[in-house]
Amino acid sequence: MFGQTFASSVQTGYEKIWDLPPQMRHRLWQQVLWLAALTGQFYAESLISHIPVALRGAVRALNWTVLFWWGQWILLGRRVSLRALLPGAVLTTVGMIGLLGFSKLVFTSMVVSSAKTYGAVGTVLVVVTWMVAVGFVVFGGALLGEQSRHDSLSE
Repeated sequence: MFGQTFASSVQTGYEKIWDLPPQMRHRLWQQVLWLAALTGQFYAESLISHIPVALRGAVRALNWTVLFWWGQWILLGRRVSLRALLPGAVLTTVGMIGLLGFSKLVFTSMVVSSAKTYGAVGTVLVVVTWMVAVGFVVFGGALLGEQSRHDSLSE
C-alpha cells in the first residue's frame, strides 16, 4: 500500500511539473511497473559493490539516469518524449550523487549526534530531513529539465 501511494505521489508531481492532466486509466500499472524498476535499481545497487571501483561511479550514474529517464516516461503515460525527459533525468542523477556525497559527510554524523541528544526522535527527524532532500532532488531535477526544454524552445 505505501509503495503504491509513494509512486502515485511521484506520478502526480511529474504531471504537475509537465503541466499534464492526471491520466486515470493506466495509473495503477504504471505505478506498479515503476516500483518494480525502483526495487530492481536498489538490488542493482547491492551488486555494484562487486564491480571494480573504477567502474562503480559510471555504472551507478548510468543506472540512475536510465531509471529517472524511463521512470518519468512511464509515470507520465508516455505523453512526453524521451528526448524531452533526458535533461531532467541527468540533472536528477547529478543531484542524487551530490546528495549521496553530502549525506556521507553530514547526515551520518547528524544521526549519531541526534540519537545521543534526542534518542529515537532525533534519528527520525534526521531521516525525515533526508527524505525531504531526496524529494527536492527528484522533483527539482525534473523541474529544471522541463524548464531547460522551454529555454531551448524560446531561442
